Amino acid sequence: MPQTRRYFTHSLYEIALVNDQTGERLLVCYAARKTRAGLADAVRNRWDRIERITGVAGWHYAKRAEDGVYEGPWRIRFTGRTEIEAKRSGELPWIGDLAAAGGKA
Repeated sequence: MPQTRRYFTHSLYEIALVNDQTGERLLVCYAARKTRAGLADAVRNRWDRIERITGVAGWHYAKRAEDGVYEGPWRIRFTGRTEIEAKRSGELPWIGDLAAAGGKA
């Protein structure tokens, strides 16, 4: 019988790349820690994809950890959803798919 619930697992928090001008949202990854350090650790190996999509190389930390990092119209931030909530209500498009296609947002 297939397992329908996840027991004894830690929540993972959704991190998204958001364009404030267009409203576009892309899934970066899920992180175990909802802190500034957790955000940095989670996106560390994904910077090349993020830079390819946004064209931005330098980012600034926002005042609050949950507001993530920003540059121009782009933000990388926690969405407020857990992985389970995101999968139940519909996941965002993943940055890896867009970057692999050579597309820019």
